Amino acid sequence: MNEKISIVIPAYNVEKYIDKCLESVVGQTYKKIEIILVNDGSKDNTPLLCEKWKEKDERIIYISQTNKGLSGARNTGIDKATGKYIVFIDSDDWIESNMIEIMYNNLVNNNANISICNRWYYYEENGKKSLRFSKDKGIIKFSKEEALMNLINMNDYDMSAWCKMYDTSFFKKIKFPEGKLCEDYYIMCKIFDMADSIVYDSTPLCYYVQRSGSISKKKELMLDYIEASKIQNEYIERKYPSLKVYSNSALCLSFLTVYNKGILNHTKIEKNIVKEFKNEVKMRKTFVYKNDKIDYKRKMQVFLFVYFRLLYNLIVRKILK
Repeated sequence: MNEKISIVIPAYNVEKYIDKCLESVVGQTYKKIEIILVNDGSKDNTPLLCEKWKEKDERIIYISQTNKGLSGARNTGIDKATGKYIVFIDSDDWIESNMIEIMYNNLVNNNANISICNRWYYYEENGKKSLRFSKDKGIIKFSKEEALMNLINMNDYDMSAWCKMYDTSFFKKIKFPEGKLCEDYYIMCKIFDMADSIVYDSTPLCYYVQRSGSISKKKELMLDYIEASKIQNEYIERKYPSLKVYSNSALCLSFLTVYNKGILNHTKIEKNIVKEFKNEVKMRKTFVYKNDKIDYKRKMQVFLFVYFRLLYNLIVRKILK
């Protein structure tokens, strides 16, 4: 018997995008869904558009609240969710018409607790799209430890809450941290740890819109990303010591990720921060060198950052842009 699936969509100042998002959701081939649409204090026409969609489809549950941020809006949706499974979709993204059906079938057919799909990156400025992960691997069932290893190394999938279908009960125990950026990173390894098995489908079924005004494009250093990686590392070292090479590698690389984004966004990075980053990377570089899931280019980045940072800066500006 088909189970009800809750789809949580936080919305904040997305009048330009919300129609396309909701059109893709209400048009799903899998019909037994509830769509929990949370207006998070929008100041544009988003609330009006949400109200219109509520009138069009009785499956839409519309909630309007004062601004609590992405985590707060998701948590509100979780509290209202009554489905056996839950999916999160950002309101500026959209999905293929059969995404929910495919992910649900993969979950049931593989007796899994989490179902994951691949995604397209869609670039608003030129209308082009690209893939970060291969679309040719098919459907793979992972044990919990295998799935955690892939998650930590961000092979096949990453920390993002979207493009995943979960047992709703997981999020009744763990909520998204409010007041944080990179909120998914704070909790995802703990969510995976609650699953017995995870299934991954390399077919890209959703579109992640890259736009200049989104949260992920802010100019401030994303220090929450590093904090989340530290929390993950502590958790993995305590519960899965066999994966410590991977979690320490992820922590090491988190400093480079934040540093790189700072350079590319022309963020002023204070000298004491640079020194701290260099020391942290230097202290954990051996884990990266030992990690067989990290390619040669990433290992070389670590080496250059520690010993030839000016050259590293040049490479980031010229190549990673």
